Formats: sequence, C-alpha cells, structure tokens
Amino acid sequence: MITWEDTIMDNDALLGSYYDIASPLDKAILVAGLREIAQNQAEISFKAFMQEVVEWINIHREDIDAIDKWEAKLKEWQI
Repeated sequence: MITWEDTIMDNDALLGSYYDIASPLDKAILVAGLREIAQNQAEISFKAFMQEVVEWINIHREDIDAIDKWEAKLKEWQI
C-alpha cells in the first residue's frame, strides 16, 4: 500500500543545485529542515486525498452507475 512516505522527494531533488556547493554542515541543516517540511506536506496531502476517496465512496455506495463513475474518478485521480 502506498503511504505518504512514498511521496517525499530525495535529498538531491529537495536541495537542487545548492546541494553540490553546500558544506556538509549546511547540507545536514538543510536536509533536516526540508525533510521535515516535505514530510509534513506529504502527510497532509495524502490524508486529504484518502479522505476524498472515502467521501466519494460513501456518497456513491448504492448508485447503480457507480462502476462507470468509479472508473472516471480513478482516471481523474490518476490511479
């Protein structure tokens, strides 16, 4: 199962070109700060997405056309 941890970028992507010229201490400080920010945002986004899926299922649970609507939603959500 995919979790919010799967949505966090690696250190190189977070720091970009600055990572190549930063000192080891600067890298450690930046990585720690950016990792925390990225983790928090990923968790918020993932939970919001999961809530959207649950709400949609609850609304359309007994809908006779639910399969077509479900397939359209999966496409919209890109899953």
